[in-house]
Amino acid sequence: RRPFAPARPSSPTDKMIEAQHEIPRASRLLSEISLLQLLLCFLLSLGRVDAFIVGAVIGLYATREQDRQAVELYMLLLAAGAAMDALYLLTCEEVPPLLFLGVLAGLALKAIAAVPCVTLRGGLPRRRLASLTSDDLSAHVKAAMAEALSKHAARSVRRDPPPPAAARTALPPESGAVPVAGGGGGVGGGGGGVEALLGHAERAVDSARCAV
Repeated sequence: RRPFAPARPSSPTDKMIEAQHEIPRASRLLSEISLLQLLLCFLLSLGRVDAFIVGAVIGLYATREQDRQAVELYMLLLAAGAAMDALYLLTCEEVPPLLFLGVLAGLALKAIAAVPCVTLRGGLPRRRLASLTSDDLSAHVKAAMAEALSKHAARSVRRDPPPPAAARTALPPESGAVPVAGGGGGVGGGGGGVEALLGHAERAVDSARCAV
């Protein structure tokens, strides 16, 4: 027995699942950073006009709506805002100490915000998913469950073994009748079971729709 087994390479499905777990944490972090940037822009407006307040609002929108295009626009504004802050610190000769510290804090927040932005850009879809109403959702769930149950019933009918020889109807030899095999009610019973499961599924979907 080998004491150390080699690590199994991660499949694309594992990477996708891991990315989906990282998205909520990255969204929460980016939302908090954008809120801090918004407050900092309000405070710095006493000493200078900071146009990055628009970028902070776009960051809040991107995390709220899970929009990849908004995240990409926010990343562009991060780069432009960092360049403008650096240019302001280099070109202005007399900068008040509090304003200087505020601009440095803004640069630090922009650098930290780049990390969750990269995570969100890699995990979010290119196009926003259309929102479904409760009626559309219940219709999709009913159709999917009906299709799955129908396939399961068809497979169970095909896999049913033939009736045993002892189940054949025994007739006297002089009657001349041909024995008929029983067990024909299995298909009907299976169909009734599928209908009952569909009824339960519809009631469950209706209750979920009422809860929504």
